[in-house]
Amino acid sequence: MAFSSFGNSNSAGGSAPAELGPELSDFFTDEIGFKGVSGDCNIRILPTPWPDDALPSPTCSLLAVAQSKGLAVAAGPDALVVATTESIRKAIEAPGDGEKKKTKSLQPLATIPLPTRPTHVAFNASDDALILATENGSQVSVFQTTDLNNDNAQPALSVSTNGASIRALVPNPDPTSNLVALVTANGELLVADLKAGNLVLGRMGKS
Repeated sequence: MAFSSFGNSNSAGGSAPAELGPELSDFFTDEIGFKGVSGDCNIRILPTPWPDDALPSPTCSLLAVAQSKGLAVAAGPDALVVATTESIRKAIEAPGDGEKKKTKSLQPLATIPLPTRPTHVAFNASDDALILATENGSQVSVFQTTDLNNDNAQPALSVSTNGASIRALVPNPDPTSNLVALVTANGELLVADLKAGNLVLGRMGKS
């Protein structure tokens, strides 16, 4: 199954050429900071934590946010946890149990079981799809964002990685693009086309 809704319908016709804007002036200040959110409050998102003796690799990326959809997805050892960004903010702002309760619970929108441990989750630039890679996997799975509110959500398509596991997964930042860059554990660069549901052939005719 290929996604017809990914990207912009005008992507085939190209986009307007980039224009150089005016040069920005320099601005220096020592009076900038970040506003704290409910002190040192923590939010428990995963129902099952990652085990201390089998933590994910440092190259893993296990949190994805679809800003335009108001969704966040966290990947645990056996499930994807889907929550709205609004529910996360409300959980942070909720009053705790005195000074003792530093970790607050969150009611997720959905919890999607996984057969194997995930290594990467990322939304494409238009936030229409969630891409998932798993340990020792031979493919990446793609969920439609509209399906993520269902505990029984299934991938709409899978793209083969030629039997290689993934070290990095980077969607094209152009919202009209359906391409995702995949760096394998062997250092190879693959490009997946989410609309076509396959790898893009390189100049030498190889994926």
